[in-house]
Amino acid sequence: MRMRGERLQGPVAHFRFHPGSARWWGAAAGSSEQLNRFAGFGIGLASLFTENVLAHPCIVLRRQCQVNYHARNYHLTPFTIVNIMYSINKAQGPRALWKGMGSTFIVQGITLGTEGIISEFTPLPRELSHKWSLKQIGGHLLLKGLTYVVAMPFYSASLIETVQSEIIRDNPGILDCVKEGIGRVVVTPPLE
Repeated sequence: MRMRGERLQGPVAHFRFHPGSARWWGAAAGSSEQLNRFAGFGIGLASLFTENVLAHPCIVLRRQCQVNYHARNYHLTPFTIVNIMYSINKAQGPRALWKGMGSTFIVQGITLGTEGIISEFTPLPRELSHKWSLKQIGGHLLLKGLTYVVAMPFYSASLIETVQSEIIRDNPGILDCVKEGIGRVVVTPPLE
């Protein structure tokens, strides 16, 4: 970076590089844009961490309470949730509230990958601009619908992994979600 008043070399030697000049502001705007991108990346990473890592025990707890029919007898006030958390921890171990977190990341990866692939090979818009039309909204909703149709078997396998008791099953592998999701797509249940 050149200092204030320093002479330039070559054909532009008659120009001086001052902090008030347009060239200086252009360089500052470029670094500001990089800083904004870096800050946006950091905020996105923190949001992803919060959404998936810190909120995951709450999601597992909610699903456990929804699946357990008798939980309505124990959870009558907001403060009784502590007793339920203690009971789950005692019965299933300290990792009970974190189970299925790996499969959650896999499902998000499948969802993002599917959405990216479909949007690259079709004219369906991945994001909507300020000036949207009904055709753009329809295309965007179609893209989201197709993405969820592809990801739904994997999401179902991930959901089951978060509510299964550790007593029923050994420690699930990180790719069991993928194996079970593919099994849900390929294998159809017998008709009765």
